[in-house]
Amino acid sequence: MGLTALIINDHKQPSLFENLSKRGYTVKQAFNGTEGIMLATSRCFDLIILDYMLPDIYGPDIARQIRQHDCDTFILGYSGHWDEMCRWHGLDDYAHYDLDVKLDSLNR
Repeated sequence: MGLTALIINDHKQPSLFENLSKRGYTVKQAFNGTEGIMLATSRCFDLIILDYMLPDIYGPDIARQIRQHDCDTFILGYSGHWDEMCRWHGLDDYAHYDLDVKLDSLNR
C-alpha cells in the first residue's frame, strides 16, 4: 500500500494536492475540523497537513483529538500562524505556506 495524506483545510488546495500526488501520496481533503477528525480517526494516514484557522474547530484542538486516536501519523501544521510552539499542541512540525522544502525533507 502506498503513502496516504490528509489535508485539513477549509480552502481547496489543488497545488498542494498535486504536489503530494506527484510524491506518491494518495490524498484526501477535509474542509472543516469535524470532517478532518472523522477521517483522521477512521484510518491511519502517513501524513496529515493541518490548517491552524478552521471555521469550526481550532487547529491545535483538532491535533489533540487526532492524537487520542493516533497511529503515529506525522502532523504538519500548515499556515502563516503556526510557530515553534506548535509542538506544544501535539504537532510534529509546521510550515509557512511554502511547503515544497518541508515535503522534500520529509521524503528523505
